[in-house]
Amino acid sequence: LFAISQRKTTAQVPVYSVYIAIDTVCHLRVSSWQGKRCAEGELDLQVDLYSGQAQVGASQSLARKLRPLVAQIWGEACAGMDGVEVNHDFRPRAGRRLRALEAAAAAQRLVITGAPGSGKSTFGRHLAVCLAGQLLGKTEANLGKLYARPRGVSSWMPWEEEPHLPLFVELAGFVRSSSFPATAQDARAGQFIDYLTDQSAGAERDEAKELHKYLAERGGRGAILILDGLDETPHAVDVRARLRQCVQQFVRDFPEARVIVTSRPYAYQSGSPWRLDTDGFEQIELATLSPTQIDAFCVQWYLGRAERGIAAEEAAHSQAARLSSELASAPHLRPLAERPLMLTMLADLHSQQGRLPSSRAALYESSSELLLDRWNEAREQARGEAKLSTFFGLSHDKVRGAVETLAYRVHGDSVIGDSWRTSEGALFQAGSMLQALRDVGGKG
Repeated sequence: LFAISQRKTTAQVPVYSVYIAIDTVCHLRVSSWQGKRCAEGELDLQVDLYSGQAQVGASQSLARKLRPLVAQIWGEACAGMDGVEVNHDFRPRAGRRLRALEAAAAAQRLVITGAPGSGKSTFGRHLAVCLAGQLLGKTEANLGKLYARPRGVSSWMPWEEEPHLPLFVELAGFVRSSSFPATAQDARAGQFIDYLTDQSAGAERDEAKELHKYLAERGGRGAILILDGLDETPHAVDVRARLRQCVQQFVRDFPEARVIVTSRPYAYQSGSPWRLDTDGFEQIELATLSPTQIDAFCVQWYLGRAERGIAAEEAAHSQAARLSSELASAPHLRPLAERPLMLTMLADLHSQQGRLPSSRAALYESSSELLLDRWNEAREQARGEAKLSTFFGLSHDKVRGAVETLAYRVHGDSVIGDSWRTSEGALFQAGSMLQALRDVGGKG
């Protein structure tokens, strides 16, 4: 993970240089009960999670787990106050949203859902890279980069009490690998470890056995398994039943391990057979970015570019201010900027072109070109392979034409009448892309 995060091109910066804390849709409401104190000397606090006006009943167990955090950070603010409601930044009579990292720290097992581009995968990767960086003694990615902590709470986060070993698994790759069980009965906790070993250059099977032994001796304590992209696995009931069994086996064999699963909401709906409620998993949904978070990201983006030597440091703040101003004055772009993925794309285009696209159509046009260039670039840098245009002897325009044809086909397959099909309809195999390129290039 750390090696991946270090890769850079002429226009890229690592996630840990620009990451900002992501919120959830839940709001914490904290009130002291007539200023009483517990036997431990902490305030007797009532902690509730709310989404909008409605209380999130399913998350009340998570609310109880958040009491240590609340007591440490905002206990002083409530001291001596009777029945005070504390919301934003937990200053009296204000309000604030629960952060994703706070939920991940409070819940030993957590499912994070969110819309496309809401930052689920990035959150998991950033957490994993920072935990790995802490273990490796890296200065550029560690616990200091993980969270801008308020004073006095450094001991509350579990990964600060003892080192945590991150195990990051892309579920789409796992279910296609030889490590994935053929049947649900074949599921083992060690299959996630086997998969990671296969994915790691130079790793040996003996190392997988050592890791499994290490986790077994500790009951999984000090490990955090991050399973990214439940929604990106095949929708077939059998596949997800096997995947669910793998997760269940992991938490049974390593009960002290922390586990995070990310998914789009549709793949984790109430009543779905692959939900993990009975296995002690909490659920939380990511929120869109606030104006303050958007402005903070703009600053981090240009400072990150300056740190990598891509842009002039003295101009970073002025460029960030210009980006923030353009976003604020562009009603056709501001809603898009509330999604971390689109905000990153907007910032990237702004740094490349010196201004934001004039319309959504222009944005999508520029984004498509940028992503196509990055895709080709990634083949060369990450895997040492020739660009597709070179490999197939095609011009850039012809490669784009093949991608457009596939995009139109996927879009059409995703619609049934006036409704959208949200599972298998929008997926296609890599072979479809290769065949489209062969058709354009006239190669068999």
